[in-house]
Amino acid sequence: MTSMPSKRVLAGLAGVALLLTILPASASATTPGQNGPIAFRRFVDPDQTSSALFVINPDGTHETQITFPAGNVVDAMGNWSPDGDQIAFTRTTSCGDDCGTDELYVVNADGSNAHALATTTPTVESPAWSPDGRWIAFPMSSDAGDGGVLGATWARHPEGSGL
Repeated sequence: MTSMPSKRVLAGLAGVALLLTILPASASATTPGQNGPIAFRRFVDPDQTSSALFVINPDGTHETQITFPAGNVVDAMGNWSPDGDQIAFTRTTSCGDDCGTDELYVVNADGSNAHALATTTPTVESPAWSPDGRWIAFPMSSDAGDGGVLGATWARHPEGSGL
């Protein structure tokens, strides 16, 4: 019998593979235009059960923490909007073995207005912005009822409409 974390990992990997097949390929490694700050995750406790998103300039200056999760919460997979104004990320809350949620969040680049975008199930991974910034695509999985996992790619507008 497969444990829930293994199912979530497999569903996330399937979703990423699906995203890679439907999103247009880019000729460069970064979004066109001037590069800005780098978003990254850092564990903020010794047990590595909580992590936050930070931003830093490419030259290593002005490191700033922009999310402030509670204990046993992991903010990760930050992805910049094309205009550099917002970051989509996942917030994972652990409540024990085989128990937890992976929710879709958006935060402004300065750390203000962190908020969840409602989804039909709390199993979201790897958010990615559309090139025009009008959508956030993400794989979402749910229990198939037979021990399997159903996975699909969904999209939502960054203000929360249009699932």
